[in-house]
Amino acid sequence: MENIKIKRKEFEVSEIVSKDTFKANYNNKVYLIKKYNPDSVEFDMLRKLIKSAVIMPRVFKLDKKTGYVAFENIEGILMSDFILDNDFNENIYKQIFQNSYCARTVGLNLDYSLDKWMISDDILYYVGDYCEKYDPNRDFTKWKIREWFSLRN
Repeated sequence: MENIKIKRKEFEVSEIVSKDTFKANYNNKVYLIKKYNPDSVEFDMLRKLIKSAVIMPRVFKLDKKTGYVAFENIEGILMSDFILDNDFNENIYKQIFQNSYCARTVGLNLDYSLDKWMISDDILYYVGDYCEKYDPNRDFTKWKIREWFSLRN
């Protein structure tokens, strides 16, 4: 795989995660690079998500022309694994409600599936890149809250 340039920064691809997702190195740091269609609704929604207060991996570079986005690589445990193996952590649940509120205030719904959230250093990150225009029927409190709380028992 050849290197990827994002705004004059050249990332050395180290692993192909999926068709449009790569792990790459730049200045001895690992980044997750995702390729989007720059004219797509998904790319516009991602840009809105990045500007929101939802806790997610920091965006290092975003290129509006090519659709490449370089995210900081978060090492942690997926919520789907964490919730089954750990005792109730009130801090984690406060964070999911806070992120839900932040998304709602900018008019977005997130993907609240447990495999789209990661715990790292007791911080809950949204690692999914999918979001859509806010629909109250698909809000966290009406749609996925049972999944987050019922699997722990």
